[in-house]
Amino acid sequence: MRKVGEILKTTREAKHISQQEVASHLNLKIGQVEAIENGNWGSLPEAAYVKGFIKNYAHFLHLDSEKLLALHRAEYDERKFIKP
Repeated sequence: MRKVGEILKTTREAKHISQQEVASHLNLKIGQVEAIENGNWGSLPEAAYVKGFIKNYAHFLHLDSEKLLALHRAEYDERKFIKP
């Protein structure tokens, strides 16, 4: 099964869009775009924000955001990374 970050990264690269363009369009930091593409969920803000990042990134690339959010739920157990 492909992972969310892999799908976003390969689609972005296929469309010749830089990480900087994504960051600028979505009002994210480059490090956040890199973390999403690498699946480093624990280094990102709380789960609600991450879900929003994925949804917006998917829309930006014209991907099915619901499918990507379902994949994210399957690969990341947010209960393990609850931030105090």
